[in-house]
Amino acid sequence: MTPILAQFISESRDLLETTGRGLLQLERHPDDSAVIDEVFRAVHTIKGASGLFDFLPMTRLVHAAEDLLDALRDHRLSYSAEIGDLLLATFDLVSLWIDVLETDEALPADAEEPSQALAVRLRALVPKESDEEADLSSATASAPPVKSVAWLKDLPESQRVGFYLRTLGVDAEGRPDGEPSSPLFGVRYRPIRDAFFSGEDPLFVVCNAPGVVGRAIALTAPLPPPTELDPYQCSLDLRLVCDSERSALVEHFRYMAEAVEITPLHALDYVIPTGTPNEGPVYEDFMEEAQTWLAQNDLASLERAAQTLLALANPESWPASILRWLQCLLKTQPERPVLQALLDAMRTQQAPDWIPLQRHADEQTAADSSARASSTQGTVTLHKTREVSPAEWASFAALLQTQLAILVIPVEEECWRGRILSMSETVSNALRYVGLVDLVDEVAECRESALEHKSSETLVNLLGDILSDIAMHLPLEEDTAEESTSPISHKAEGGSAASAADGTRREQLIPKVLKIDQARIDLLMDLIGELVVAKNALPYLANRAEQQFGVRELSREIKEQYSIVHRISQELQGAIMQVRMLPVSNIFQRFPRLVRDLSRKLNKRINLVVEGEETEADKNIIESLADPLIHILRNSIDHGIELPEQRKAAGKPEEGTIRIKAYPDNDRVIIDITDDGKGIDPQIVKLKAFEKGLLSEERLEAITDEEAIQLVLLPGFSTAAIVSDLSGRGVGMDVVRQAVNASGGSLRLSSTLGQGTQVKLSLPLSMTVTQVMGVTVAEQRFGVPIDVVSETVKINPRAINIIKHQETFVLREQVVPLVRLARLLDLHENHRAREELPVLVIRIGEELVGVIVDAFHEGIEIILKPMEGFLGKLHGFSGTALLGNGSVLLVLDLRTLVLGMQEYTRITALNTTT
Repeated sequence: MTPILAQFISESRDLLETTGRGLLQLERHPDDSAVIDEVFRAVHTIKGASGLFDFLPMTRLVHAAEDLLDALRDHRLSYSAEIGDLLLATFDLVSLWIDVLETDEALPADAEEPSQALAVRLRALVPKESDEEADLSSATASAPPVKSVAWLKDLPESQRVGFYLRTLGVDAEGRPDGEPSSPLFGVRYRPIRDAFFSGEDPLFVVCNAPGVVGRAIALTAPLPPPTELDPYQCSLDLRLVCDSERSALVEHFRYMAEAVEITPLHALDYVIPTGTPNEGPVYEDFMEEAQTWLAQNDLASLERAAQTLLALANPESWPASILRWLQCLLKTQPERPVLQALLDAMRTQQAPDWIPLQRHADEQTAADSSARASSTQGTVTLHKTREVSPAEWASFAALLQTQLAILVIPVEEECWRGRILSMSETVSNALRYVGLVDLVDEVAECRESALEHKSSETLVNLLGDILSDIAMHLPLEEDTAEESTSPISHKAEGGSAASAADGTRREQLIPKVLKIDQARIDLLMDLIGELVVAKNALPYLANRAEQQFGVRELSREIKEQYSIVHRISQELQGAIMQVRMLPVSNIFQRFPRLVRDLSRKLNKRINLVVEGEETEADKNIIESLADPLIHILRNSIDHGIELPEQRKAAGKPEEGTIRIKAYPDNDRVIIDITDDGKGIDPQIVKLKAFEKGLLSEERLEAITDEEAIQLVLLPGFSTAAIVSDLSGRGVGMDVVRQAVNASGGSLRLSSTLGQGTQVKLSLPLSMTVTQVMGVTVAEQRFGVPIDVVSETVKINPRAINIIKHQETFVLREQVVPLVRLARLLDLHENHRAREELPVLVIRIGEELVGVIVDAFHEGIEIILKPMEGFLGKLHGFSGTALLGNGSVLLVLDLRTLVLGMQEYTRITALNTTT
């Protein structure tokens, strides 16, 4: 993937997020012009950038959305839910295409159809400013009907006569002049009013259109007085006649396709009489005689009479124009209906309607072509130039630039003639290759002039003009290549210098922001991990130096260096962690759209309030939060918030509120999700748990309401009566708990019936470098994450009491249950009598639990590696770490181990009681 495409993908995603956020804000504040402008600018930027890569379906679709937003900006249209749905669907499709671009570097093969369909729906909502604009919209919405080319009358009559004869392949006297040429194309380009603000330059576009042989400029409306004229509004109606392939025209006007009509021109399209009305008896007599001669097929008499009358007529009059066209047509021997239509135009003072005659002529031409093809089987005649790809144009341009460079190199006089001949022959062959055979004669004329006058100036000028004319065919990369060293580059030296100065100023104003690939940051974190492991080896080396080799001075120096390395590694780790830190807004910004879509689907009214979006956490933590938060929000929308009529009956506002709040808490991030819905009914939860076999009858009676609410976190539990695409499968909250636990966090659920529900997530700032405390049990060392340890104490074995088959002790007047780590891990338990037992006091939710171990060790920093493969299925282990002495440390997941033991103890006690 090219760097510019990667940048386009990254920036487009940011712009699409801005667009989605703005559209959701417009649903609450549809008249907020600042938001509309922000969305419009984002969409305009995407449109312009997509044009750089020739993603025509994307450009067309985004352009249509931009026009709709432009109508909102101008207050020609009011924002509505229908518009919001259509724009959101549009940018969802664009977002999907961006994802495809990232993998395939190209749009999907079927992108054209949905692009066209959505563009038509978008443009159908844009109010039409005039009948012409309405005609243009309908013409571009589907397969166009026959378009009017009456604007050809704006071209000089002499030019139209030339086009007419050229199309038929005859000269001014009607004699054959080669094969009939391929039809010329009429192009009508009506830029949008704000074309200048959209980055368009209409005059530049038409001046560089391929194969222009005729042009005319008109206005879409009369100009207002100078005092009322707005120079920033475009009112041009640009008309072109082009001698080029249709594909070349479509390519050239691809960024403004909705404002352009491209129509193949027939010979009769040019026959448009013009002039001032002029009637009289002379013309009436001519009309009567002309009808007679036409009926008798006496075209010679008709031509003589037309020539005589034309000499007497006013050249600027309508009859004079009719007579001139009549003479021209008689020389080409047209069919009788054509002449009759022209004579009728003299009487009616209206231009003939050639469309029915053109259709008849097209059908006859097709039949004749079929007959000729059947009679000339085995022969092939090339009537038009071949298609040339942009890459071939680039090679052709490079060849011409090389020939130009050769022409200006000083050379001895005896070699000069040979160089001119060689260069002209090379250029002529290249022109034939790209199909520009009409320029070969010009090269020959310039060659003879150069040889005669001993100067290559005419050839240099000709090649420079050819290069300018083919510039529109060159690939985009050529425009941004390094400055050319060819002789023609001197034409833009002044502009280049000014551009360079402007570029320097822009660089000074651009913020020094560097976007870095995530893989590079991850590599740095891996290296930090290796550094931490290497750092942790220094204390072992110091101990060996002192204890094994008795070198105390060396041990002290190693410890001093360790303190330095420890400080540097911590600073380096902190600096890289800051690079990885992202605001939680990266995931929060997805939720307004989720709430909007689901609330509309469920016919609920919900207001989402987000606070603390600037709170930062590690990128991996941020990404791990996406799915859990979506599950929580879906539950709040589906289960929590009531329907408007139910809320009204309960004395609540019809619109429910879901609040998401994020804030830092020491070395953790707290995310609080609350709603003011109906809350969780503990009685319903108990009955559902009993029905599913999660509670026995005795436990059902003993369990508290607070404990019952926590049952919704169990796998397979759901209170939904009907399974839908939103709920009822019993996987939502269980997934949330598992994801939060996997991130080293904790979840707290609370609810008040009739008032709402609160879910509080507590997550570490980072998952990369972990502080662990070493513990020993059964002569094996394990690691315990510091964040789960509330404190460490030592208790007398006689202080242990048994309450309901559970060992407990009292800590500051609070009863704390005890578990033995050896039993949790099914290891050999140390039964030696000891005066004091080391106890880790850990916090699980809001409860404290004591874990008896054999010994404590110092805390160390480790890089936690998750267990993979078959070992990844083991429960109770967070992962592994490599210690400085080369040994592997198993890091325990005490929450999972303790909760599993408590559940086992509860079931055992229940069975015993039963």
